Amino acid sequence: MKNIIFEIVFLLLIVSGCNKDDNQTTEKPIGSIELISGNNQLGDRGLQLSNQIVIKINNEFGAPYLNFPIDLIHLEVAEGAVFFGSASVDNEGKVYINWTLGNSLAKQTLTVSVTLNSVELENSPITVTAIPQA
Repeated sequence: MKNIIFEIVFLLLIVSGCNKDDNQTTEKPIGSIELISGNNQLGDRGLQLSNQIVIKINNEFGAPYLNFPIDLIHLEVAEGAVFFGSASVDNEGKVYINWTLGNSLAKQTLTVSVTLNSVELENSPITVTAIPQA
């Protein structure tokens, strides 16, 4: 009888120690992006902002992501135009973006999103704001 009770208690301990989440792995981010400079600039409608938008791309260890493929960086504005100030990410993991504002007097936004292997990097997307002048 003691053996049966011991076996039942033992099985209960094993079952209670099992967690359905134990088999799920937490994916480590494959990298991240951060806004370095260029947010909240004042600018003239229809003209390029005086300062470039600077975004830094880090690898999964927090170090600059060297030679990151620039074609995996997506830029989107509702009005105006954006283009890369360089053909690649520099040796500090930074990418430089030129932004020409649209003609609206309303606050304008640029969305920067970065994916690698179809997965968005941590902190992606980033929204950058500019305030047009009359």
